Amino acid sequence: MVVAVAATGSANLIIVGCLGTASDTITGVADSAGSTYVQAASARALSAGGRFTDVWYCKSSLSGATTVTVTYGTTGTNRREAYVHEVSGADTSSPFDAKGTSTDTGGASPLSGAAVTTVAANTYILAIIRTSGSTTGVAGGGFTADDFSLAGAAEHDIVSSQGTYTPTFATSASTTDDAYSTVSFKQFSAAAFQPDEYNWQAPVPQAFDPMVTIWQ
Repeated sequence: MVVAVAATGSANLIIVGCLGTASDTITGVADSAGSTYVQAASARALSAGGRFTDVWYCKSSLSGATTVTVTYGTTGTNRREAYVHEVSGADTSSPFDAKGTSTDTGGASPLSGAAVTTVAANTYILAIIRTSGSTTGVAGGGFTADDFSLAGAAEHDIVSSQGTYTPTFATSASTTDDAYSTVSFKQFSAAAFQPDEYNWQAPVPQAFDPMVTIWQ
């Protein structure tokens, strides 16, 4: 899956939230500038019904990338999605802070995503969902909605103190089969985080509202 993005800056954090089904695994993430991406440790969540979320990131981007490629281990395309966030101000040597995952919590809207307990005081938090229902692009728990499709959504929060943060996701109906990943990343200095870009790509056209973010 190839996601078109605005040209990346230098030494920024790029976070990629990936969604798919159980038969898929993410085997790698790359961009057109040659930046290096790694999987956020233990951030993959897999629901009982076979829906998954996963998070990869580049700790210090090379400038000029205009595409981010997510490589899946199988040839299917069922509800694959990728959400790309480029953020300046993060720690360029070791930005990963903490992760939270959960599955099959379901219930009536809004759904509680995976809680994450941050280690550092100043963190940028990405939260994603892959659901059996339909998301509506409304965030909660202090998070800001970025992008969504019928089966998934991405949100973020920027926090200045250690604590436990739980995103919520609005859906059009109750669900019972969901996967959630929430990952926090450390700030490099006292300078404010700047979320430079939000981009997403789904393989099949679906009705959605891009909100106020950038999408391709």
